[in-house]
Amino acid sequence: MKRCECGGDLKAGPQRLSAVAGGRRFRATVTAPVCRRCRASFVDGRLLERFDLAIACDLAMRGPADGETFRFLRKAIGLAAATLAELLGVSAETISRWENGQRAVDGPAWITVGTLVLERAGRPTSTLDRLGVLARDARPASPVTLVVQPQAATKM
Repeated sequence: MKRCECGGDLKAGPQRLSAVAGGRRFRATVTAPVCRRCRASFVDGRLLERFDLAIACDLAMRGPADGETFRFLRKAIGLAAATLAELLGVSAETISRWENGQRAVDGPAWITVGTLVLERAGRPTSTLDRLGVLARDARPASPVTLVVQPQAATKM
């Protein structure tokens, strides 16, 4: 892609990504083409997926172990709620109730989904540390800055 739809030239430049999940704000800066004329940026979808996976890894390690976080973890690894329900041996309605805060998320289910996230990212699962998240209901309020850099395409 050498030109924007507006006809302007594209030049690589830093782009800030930001997301809120688990009660915290996550930020990253990536390099992406930016139009010199209209200032539109074109962030590669794979970078956005890696940003979400990096957030999911942080949430899997630090929590909180709630429905919002559970949904983020599930979506970061691309599992449909019905598929996850089948894998966990629960109903799709149970997944929905967990994710919508109608019922507390089952601890072993939360640990399992977090483990799937960490495995997808090629990171150590640290199950014992993650069990500590279930034992406490701490929600760190500080923003988190993640470093997401482009890499060669990898299978996930």
